[in-house]
Amino acid sequence: MYYFGPGVERNPIKAATLFEKAANGGVPEAQFNAGWLYQTGTVETRDLGKALNFYMEAARNGNALAQNNLGRMYDTGQGVARDPATAVRWFRKSAEQGNEIGQFNPGAMYWRGSGVSQDFEKAARWFRLSAQQGHANAQVALGDSIFLKGVPRDDQGAAGLLSESGPPK
Repeated sequence: MYYFGPGVERNPIKAATLFEKAANGGVPEAQFNAGWLYQTGTVETRDLGKALNFYMEAARNGNALAQNNLGRMYDTGQGVARDPATAVRWFRKSAEQGNEIGQFNPGAMYWRGSGVSQDFEKAARWFRLSAQQGHANAQVALGDSIFLKGVPRDDQGAAGLLSESGPPK
């Protein structure tokens, strides 16, 4: 409430204090929010170590967004040693809960062969799950998988997904 300001004067510092208090009390959503604030440096100086710790707690408590962000940190080496295999494990945990971004990310890892063996069919399966939820990048990636990478063809399905993704931004 204090972070966005509906009904109260916006006060990001107070919001961060309350998020941290709730996070330390074991609330996964607050753990995620605190992690995000530290990762982005929105309220204080950016502190990737604190972000990692809050995301780790939230991820272990089943927060799909934290699992995805933790995967991204391991994929890019942001605040931790780069570890694509660990990134894939966290992305999958997020994906298995139905998080559309979490579903896109394992697909990207299979597409690149990062942390897993390159496998365009597995990539396409993850992209399809995300695309079905309307994730535009997944729709494009699934279309590319079908048209360009030898994934069993479904030209009409691929063309439909490409057109659903809208014009390039």
